[in-house]
Amino acid sequence: MKIRIDDVKGFTKYFLSHINKINKAIPIRITPDRIYCFIANSDTTLYLYCEYEQDNDIEGVDEVVINLDNVNTFIKLLNTIKGNSIEFKYDVNKLVYNDGSMSFKFHLLDPRQVPDAKLPLNKFRSYNYDFDFKITYETLKDIIKASSFASDTEKLYFSTKNGCVYAEIDDKTKLNRNSFKIQISDTFNGNDLLNPIPINIEHIRNIVVNTFDETTFKINDRRSSLNANISYSSGVNVEYLIGVLKK
Repeated sequence: MKIRIDDVKGFTKYFLSHINKINKAIPIRITPDRIYCFIANSDTTLYLYCEYEQDNDIEGVDEVVINLDNVNTFIKLLNTIKGNSIEFKYDVNKLVYNDGSMSFKFHLLDPRQVPDAKLPLNKFRSYNYDFDFKITYETLKDIIKASSFASDTEKLYFSTKNGCVYAEIDDKTKLNRNSFKIQISDTFNGNDLLNPIPINIEHIRNIVVNTFDETTFKINDRRSSLNANISYSSGVNVEYLIGVLKK
């Protein structure tokens, strides 16, 4: 069976780079109309769904799964390819490449060696959200820059006031901490947040791995998770589900 990637640069920069921030050993799933990956971080406070839109000839099967042992190594390997498309031969436990001037074998993991996301994908896609706002890439970068000032906490709180959305780096369970607060949106959909919504700021660092114009942050009706969706012109769509902290 042949496995093709039409836009290697877009695939590595936007698809694999997000995944590489979360896990190294991952399953990549190939269907007739897309390549996708669904993973969680080690403590399951963050789930990531990445999708690369592309037609694939997988010889009549519904899905092919390739289990990578190290995403970063795979990125480096793809970056050695001349040109912007590649075709592998898929052989159960390895990917084989040979263009006449370069050849390699990339061995794959047994499925039992790849971490399970522990959340069904259909459940991940079924959450309802009743609060949302738009936020730009530059605003998220400003939050990351400010985190160096309040470096003794990893909590980021979202709140509303006078029709605007604010982000605050703080730890409301401890005293005498540096804090930083910034308005991040001048409008939102839904009711005011009666209590601040805290997440781990490290998850924002994961989101800004590549530039984009803006994303929509959505908070579900139980105030237990935050969703962020990013689309790139290369046909890559990225969706995060971030668990809300208790305080």
